[in-house]
Amino acid sequence: MQGNRNIIKGFIIIFAAAIMFGSVNMTSAASINLTQKQKENYYKQYTLILADINKKYPNSGLSLEPMDKFNSNDWVKPTTFKKIADKRATTNFVFKPKHKSDDSFDGTTKTKSMTVSGKNTKTISITGSFTTQLSSTEKRQLFSGISAITSKLAIGTGSWTQTGYEYKLIDGGRTYVITVGGKYTDNGISQPFWIDVEFYCNAFGSVG
Repeated sequence: MQGNRNIIKGFIIIFAAAIMFGSVNMTSAASINLTQKQKENYYKQYTLILADINKKYPNSGLSLEPMDKFNSNDWVKPTTFKKIADKRATTNFVFKPKHKSDDSFDGTTKTKSMTVSGKNTKTISITGSFTTQLSSTEKRQLFSGISAITSKLAIGTGSWTQTGYEYKLIDGGRTYVITVGGKYTDNGISQPFWIDVEFYCNAFGSVG
């Protein structure tokens, strides 16, 4: 602590997200070799399939990656692609604390493990860097600002791109509610997600 200010860096919360694409890994089991003309034909069918699924699930936000961004494993039969896309449209990030100690306050660097059961689980890690300051009226440390909020795909296939974040400071400066926005991409399909995270500051300036 320097004076009445305390800079907290490298505070990490790790989440596991259940994103399941069926009972088997369909991409590795069903990827096929195609000519350029076949790829163009499949891509047109993929476009129509996603349009139908987005009509069925208007909040899914599924979008097709550009054709030149497809990996070799992304090319599957349209029937298989439909199954993958249909699963993606009805899934979301689900969080469950793994240990009671996840909510403890034990210093400036901390890892919270969140997990769910299921196949093909993805893990997004969210890192928050904060400042705290001693409140003369409350006689305790409170949050005074956010230095940075970053996130990444820590475990699993595909990619995660953070698009931004929003925050609210509540409980008289004791709690930050952070909503991290990002785009998850796999199997040639991109989907937006908004992940809510809460960070707590205790009386001594440690974050949990």
